[in-house]
Amino acid sequence: MPYEVINHFATTDKDIPKTKSLQPKHRKYVFVHDKVYSWLPATVVSTSSTSSSVAHDDATSTVTVRLALPSDWKENTYHPPRSTLARSSSNNNSLMRTVNLKDYPDFHLPFQNVDSNGILEEKEDIGKMKYVHEASVLYNLRERHKKGFLYTRVGEILVAMNPYEWFMDLYTKEQKMFYAKTLLWKGR
Repeated sequence: MPYEVINHFATTDKDIPKTKSLQPKHRKYVFVHDKVYSWLPATVVSTSSTSSSVAHDDATSTVTVRLALPSDWKENTYHPPRSTLARSSSNNNSLMRTVNLKDYPDFHLPFQNVDSNGILEEKEDIGKMKYVHEASVLYNLRERHKKGFLYTRVGEILVAMNPYEWFMDLYTKEQKMFYAKTLLWKGR
């Protein structure tokens, strides 16, 4: 079954599609690149540019964001010694960042897949996500792994995440047949 993959990134309101599923208040949910953690969820606080308007290809544009770390961030994320986020609190200014759009493909920040309450969504099939890019795939896999879902589809491809623990009931003959029927054969 073919899937239409949509890549969306945000710089200004004019770059954001006006659809029913993406209400104006949800346009601010993006990911920002991080040297330690790869990608971090954030909300846009403001945009600025040295030109009179933020153009699609304006390499001088910056965006100020507030990092929106998941509630289980400190408990469920490995924090290398060089991480300042491991020591930050939610009221700390280290959660604010100004990013230069020239550091992103096409001068755009990648959108998050959020529900109507602005909560990061997870999908059983990555191919059905509205915004598909590196950050959204990584956070989708993180959320599913956290919930104990070891398998995630990408169209007809099955991704298996190592749970780092043994699940006795997962490997019974009945469970193997269930997964074969519902995850492998169902997609064909």
